[in-house]
Amino acid sequence: MTNMFGGFHFINVVWGESYTKLFLDVCLPSQLSPRNLKSFEDVDNSVYKIYTTPNDAKIITNHPVYLAMSKIIKTKIKIFNLSEYCLKNYKHKAMNYCHQHAILEANQNDCALVFLSPDTIWGDGSFQTLLNLANQGKRTVMIGAYRTVKETIVPSFLELFNPNNDTCISISCRELVKLFLEHLHPTTKSLFWGTLGSRTIWPSVVLWPVGNQGILAKHFHIHPLMVNPVKKDILPTPTIDGEYISLACPNQDEIYVVQDSDEIYACELSSGNIFAEHILPSESTDVTKIAEWMKSATDSFHQYCFQKYTLKIHTDDFSEDWQKAEKKINHVAEQIYTVFRSS
Repeated sequence: MTNMFGGFHFINVVWGESYTKLFLDVCLPSQLSPRNLKSFEDVDNSVYKIYTTPNDAKIITNHPVYLAMSKIIKTKIKIFNLSEYCLKNYKHKAMNYCHQHAILEANQNDCALVFLSPDTIWGDGSFQTLLNLANQGKRTVMIGAYRTVKETIVPSFLELFNPNNDTCISISCRELVKLFLEHLHPTTKSLFWGTLGSRTIWPSVVLWPVGNQGILAKHFHIHPLMVNPVKKDILPTPTIDGEYISLACPNQDEIYVVQDSDEIYACELSSGNIFAEHILPSESTDVTKIAEWMKSATDSFHQYCFQKYTLKIHTDDFSEDWQKAEKKINHVAEQIYTVFRSS
């Protein structure tokens, strides 16, 4: 099967015993579902690259799930030296180093990159949607991804969707949203507008609940899932969700932001105490604080995304409640911008 790009390079960066185990036992199997990686089985020049350490590479290449994936798509293990990056404070630097290397390799053959993470579960059909969007001419596909508590969601997920320890796990996007809502991470809870008892110091997302049906999300920073850069000389720094997209893919018409979780949905698995220092107790979300944060943490593209897009994460068909909630979150967004522009 041919495609409009030179091919697709799936990129994942993983190291360390706990992350590698989570990736292999929980997250990667969800990518092997019928309408995820298997959608690329006959797509020319597609490859799945895993950037990892020598020790972790031995574990990965001998794992049944990796062997099963290798029958679906070409795989490559890319070894890198952690030396200066192995410290906890340098993990984003290590990931960006690998992303830069992957971009340089993909650019040689005009291939699109799909930036994945080792601690994320994917709803079935997400990768098929990605392929469809690429074939429609989209150079960038961006998604929202939200944290769950790893210690509670993983047992539930495996019990419900992989009781026999198969190499493939199939979960629909709506089923995954339902699990997400049942296992919200404290950092996710701190992003809800008007949350009593806490607020985040990094409000890159504003969330709004829609009863028990789901949430609305307004993002400044949105994860670039797929990128086929127009400008090949641009590399991301410090991370791919910074200014990389606006510089490498300047045509807004070629950028697609997924606003309906039925199309593509993923949720992140994180330790319950991670980023606890980002949550301030006994304070609710504040328009002025977000406007002040915008000055140092966003550029014009991030601000454009926040104004233009409202993401809908839902478990059922849309009711009238969604229209009412969207009016409210849009009103909040306008309040934030009014303060931002006047400051």
